[in-house]
Amino acid sequence: MTAEKITCYYTQDLINISGLSESSLRPLAILDLACGTGVLEQSWELTCGDISPELTGHVKQKISERGWSNSTAKVVDAQNTELPTGHYTHVFAALAFTSFPDTYAAMKEVMRILQQGGTLTVSTWQRTEWLAVLEAAVATIPADLPFPTSKEFMSCMNPGWDSEDCVHSRFEEAGFQKVQVTTITKQFETSIEDLYKIAQPMIPIIVSKWWSQEQRDKHEEDILPALHRYLNETYGANGLVPQKWTAVFATGQKTT
Repeated sequence: MTAEKITCYYTQDLINISGLSESSLRPLAILDLACGTGVLEQSWELTCGDISPELTGHVKQKISERGWSNSTAKVVDAQNTELPTGHYTHVFAALAFTSFPDTYAAMKEVMRILQQGGTLTVSTWQRTEWLAVLEAAVATIPADLPFPTSKEFMSCMNPGWDSEDCVHSRFEEAGFQKVQVTTITKQFETSIEDLYKIAQPMIPIIVSKWWSQEQRDKHEEDILPALHRYLNETYGANGLVPQKWTAVFATGQKTT
């Protein structure tokens, strides 16, 4: 899956920042919240939870194919997981919090299901360069069409989760202690096909928030052909698109 090809670059960083390898809690009980494609490692008692039945099914298939006898996957709402109180030693939410309608409810729910001494570790996007590619493609359409900055786009998804200071405050407001926040930037290449797939579902968000109805009526259908043309002309039919993405990482501990 396209998302897994990119999120995998950041998975080990998420695990390292969590302090999992140094944890004194035993046995380790891990929840991969909003796991999507299940890229966290399989060497623990692992629950993969996602609100999407389709993505949960993908993880179940992976668990079966790879023989992860200590892992389960289930449909879970991050804001009301219905998972046992005080059970998990570690909860991970990789590049997921901006997708939760109520992040405060999700933080409260994580606090409930964590053991005392357990940790929540999350990552969220701060900057992604697919947006710049889409902007360049839209600029080829013969019209004066507005386009959001990276900051504006990230903020419209769930304000604050692209800011180190804001994420730090969110953790403390939820009652987490020993909060640590950092950013990590990765450079990689992606195929033009994958970049197209990344950008495509974001187009309705952009045009609904930044374009007038007249602009949408006249030019929304022009975007995908313009993107396809721009990618092929700029990078070649089988070309690779250089990307530089930055994610915010944060971890905090439940101490009481």
